[in-house]
Amino acid sequence: MKYRYSLSVILISLCLALTTAHAQINLSGSLTPQQLVQSLVGPGVTVSNVTFTGAPDATAFFTEPTASFGMISGILLTTGIDTIVKGPNTLSSAGVDNLMPGDSLLNANIDSTLTTFDACVLEFDFVPRTDSIVFHYVFGSEEYNEFVWMGYNDIFGFFISGPGINGVKNIALVPGTNTPVSIDSINNGYAPTGTLPTGPCTNCQYYVDNTNGTILQYDGYTTLLSAGTHVQPCGTYHIKLAIADVGDGVYDSGIFLEAGSFKSSAAFNIQYNGYPAPSVINVCPGECVTLEAPPLANYLWSNGDTTQSTYICDPGFYSVSTTVSTCTATAGNINVTTLSGPLIDPLTESNDTVYANVTGINPMTYQWYSAGNPVGNGGPALAMPYPGCFYVTATDFNGCTSTSDSLCDFSVSIPEPANNIFMNATMLPGNHVVRITMNHEIQDARVELYDLTGKAVMTASWTGGTASQDFSLPFLSKGLYFLKVQSGENLLSSKVIVR
Repeated sequence: MKYRYSLSVILISLCLALTTAHAQINLSGSLTPQQLVQSLVGPGVTVSNVTFTGAPDATAFFTEPTASFGMISGILLTTGIDTIVKGPNTLSSAGVDNLMPGDSLLNANIDSTLTTFDACVLEFDFVPRTDSIVFHYVFGSEEYNEFVWMGYNDIFGFFISGPGINGVKNIALVPGTNTPVSIDSINNGYAPTGTLPTGPCTNCQYYVDNTNGTILQYDGYTTLLSAGTHVQPCGTYHIKLAIADVGDGVYDSGIFLEAGSFKSSAAFNIQYNGYPAPSVINVCPGECVTLEAPPLANYLWSNGDTTQSTYICDPGFYSVSTTVSTCTATAGNINVTTLSGPLIDPLTESNDTVYANVTGINPMTYQWYSAGNPVGNGGPALAMPYPGCFYVTATDFNGCTSTSDSLCDFSVSIPEPANNIFMNATMLPGNHVVRITMNHEIQDARVELYDLTGKAVMTASWTGGTASQDFSLPFLSKGLYFLKVQSGENLLSSKVIVR
């Protein structure tokens, strides 16, 4: 059972302890709420409208030169009085009931059968200049270890509201979870007064047992933790730093917040392909990029765009800014550079082979085409398989691709077909049907007709085991065309003239 001690008894015990112990944490309770907040604030944050609710002696500025619990200096918010915090840990029941009310927001975050007492609340508005805020803190309590899971789960929270946040959000969470930090969520288990806890524990990697400790009076405290969230640069936010006793107003708990750690100092991110943009973005010739800003009140890109994203096709440095009242925040500069890409000289031909001379960053890969269809097995040279037009794409080490002009040759030497098969192509009257005649019957073949640019203007299938078939043609302009018939290993070609 938890017993209430009278205020006079606690203070007498505390005074006796302080006269015999060397306190290694120094406290100053003379700072105003505005001064407390200013000592907490670091770069990139502007604060206003500071208010405080609680007992006059429930706050202090502290220094601890050895940083034994992770901080050299900062501010303290406690459910009792600041002087109780000084070590060494000589009491298991240190506390002062300030006879102050609790807090409605903290009440809403605990068991409905319980209530809060002695709330200590520091709140203010702030404007960040980047897209996130963060600060560091330690939570300590006299409720450790004998009241773990016993209903005296003293509560605190860092409640933030503003643009992009749905309602009020508590950011004082156990790392990697959505669980608020409390005695029941970070501990090494229950232990009777005067004994060391041995578990089972809850998130005990973040717990420090202070039995016989010399710096603080609290029986236990957390490791140095961080609280943070994403925000909109130049947006106006409100934060409420609150702590209260739960169940009764006796044993004290406190929050230590590191001086200068409430900051928004990292530049906000411009997105590229769904990720934070690197400082340099290399693009291939002819390519463009899209840069996107996070949600902002308004947008002004260095190229004049005023939308959340900007489409960039020219090399240069790019940044985005937003301005609200006297606050201006800027992200960038992102350097968009255009790579050279492969350079392909005009194609050359020798002995029915077409060659590509390419300069660029090796290794280089090649793909040849005819009439838009891949041909060959790669490499800078292609033995032309049939008369027609051919071109090549070359891709360098950076993934940049260039395409050559076409080289056309309709006098390519075609190997003699097997089995002495010969073909004759005749245009029938009207120029809409071509009759193909073989000197042998063939079973299956693919028939293709190309214009002088290498574009396929007709494709068809030869079936049925005949020596002659007619094929309907689309409307064709007058001129010379190239007919190709592929049957197994046999490749036959012929010129076709449309008059």
